[in-house]
Amino acid sequence: MMNDSIRELIDSCRPQGDDLSQAEMRPLADLIAADIGVSRQLERSRQLDDTITDAVQDVPTPAGLQQRLLASLANSAAVSTDKQPVSLGPSLADGLDLQAGGTRGDESGVVPPRKPGDAWTWRLWVPIVTSAAVLAVIVFTVSQRSGSEISYQELVSAALSWEANEEDWVNGNVIWTSHPLPKAIRAESVAGRQRYSLPRYKVMARCYDLKLKEGGTARVFVFANTPGFVLPGAPPAKPMFTLGKCVAAWTSGGLVYVLVVDGTEEAYNRSIRPASPIAFRRIVNDTLCPIGTV
Repeated sequence: MMNDSIRELIDSCRPQGDDLSQAEMRPLADLIAADIGVSRQLERSRQLDDTITDAVQDVPTPAGLQQRLLASLANSAAVSTDKQPVSLGPSLADGLDLQAGGTRGDESGVVPPRKPGDAWTWRLWVPIVTSAAVLAVIVFTVSQRSGSEISYQELVSAALSWEANEEDWVNGNVIWTSHPLPKAIRAESVAGRQRYSLPRYKVMARCYDLKLKEGGTARVFVFANTPGFVLPGAPPAKPMFTLGKCVAAWTSGGLVYVLVVDGTEEAYNRSIRPASPIAFRRIVNDTLCPIGTV
């Protein structure tokens, strides 16, 4: 059985990640040379990455976003410069002049207006600085969210990885205790297994082998929900992934359910009772929302 340290090294060797030529990957390179099982596992991991990349496409950044933000800043500055400077009135000017120990500007007692640049510079810079601060907060928030949330692609990848590495699961008679098999699944539990395994979050995932009531097999992975998941509250009418296996996920009662059905989309449809005929799709920041609401 492959231990967690080896699996973490393999998970690090992913597209746009670490490479076997790097010094920190030397232990993995040595294991691959000495153990054909580790080499095969790395190859399966890479094949899985290729499959997921082809099947699930990331949502691109909206076109022209940077230009629109810069235009908004420019408009704020333009609005500020439209204001005209206002001169000090006679009485206020006299008071300020006398307090400073000076004399009045002329015999009429009117002080010449102050230079616009001296009195109104702050009116130009405050909106610009404020807008820049707001923009920085938006960029920081988006970057933090994209870095902390478990992506749609990662969730599907994790489920298929669990499927491919069945030998790493701890076999045992794990039964439903605190939560029953969801009524949304048209199946009965056959056996249960458990293992700590989720790429960026250490959660106890339970796997239940299922026998579908209308024929066929499936598995459901169950683990505690985290702030990183934004999922529908019932099985979606269409699976998130269909390529030999159908994968769908939803949350209910503080738990995340990831259902993997062997076969086509038709087999998936026979295995669930959707709450409503609403399909879910992936949008910006990997958030799943009902079609027609965005």
